[in-house]
Amino acid sequence: RMIKSIDQLLPTILQKEKIVKIENNYLLIGDRRELPFKNDYVKCSSIDEIAKALKEMATQGGGPLQVGLTTLNFVAQQIEKGKMADSINTFIKAVHTLVQARPTNTTMARSLYKVIDRLSMHYQCSLIATVNDVDLVTFVNQIVTELEHSFDNDYLKMGEYGSSLIEDGFSILTTCFAEHSFMLSLMKAQKEGKKVEIYLNETRPYFQGSRLTAFALEELGIDFHIIGDSAGSNLMNL
Repeated sequence: RMIKSIDQLLPTILQKEKIVKIENNYLLIGDRRELPFKNDYVKCSSIDEIAKALKEMATQGGGPLQVGLTTLNFVAQQIEKGKMADSINTFIKAVHTLVQARPTNTTMARSLYKVIDRLSMHYQCSLIATVNDVDLVTFVNQIVTELEHSFDNDYLKMGEYGSSLIEDGFSILTTCFAEHSFMLSLMKAQKEGKKVEIYLNETRPYFQGSRLTAFALEELGIDFHIIGDSAGSNLMNL
């Protein structure tokens, strides 16, 4: 059974509209480079600007996946407004541009091409409205929302499993920003009364550990310590 959203369970930084949102003719990407000192968005009006923001690490980890999916909603809206050509090639070009901006994010690539596959069948038959009885914007949003819900359910399952591996009194070393599944694991463990301490590598050069993971854990009320990237092996040796 698919859930509606896990946003209410997650720290603010991981909520979908904090990662990316559409306002008027712009796609706004939450600028994680500014956190935790400033809560700002990168304002994009084109696919090239969105790709530039991804390449420059305005968001990372699971962020580009959400940006990519929301970009497809953005493209559908731009087509409806007559600002982009109503063609499957418009979507394909957008996806290629985003994938090239972050070629190592294979989850984003696979997910975006899944949307393209579903759109291609209907564009080939010119049947988006007649088969689905909806307009293009609604149709794309339905596909994107279905994928989002599928990921949300996966995160919950991984959170359940992760929490089962955590015992009371554990110290956990992490690096970078582990995001949804890790946070859900810790939250479930916390709810079960387990006390844990998290040790965070700074994660240079973007400091995702000391800025993003620490920011999220502070909101959740989970104890953490920030350590230098080179200190992890010494810590495990204690």
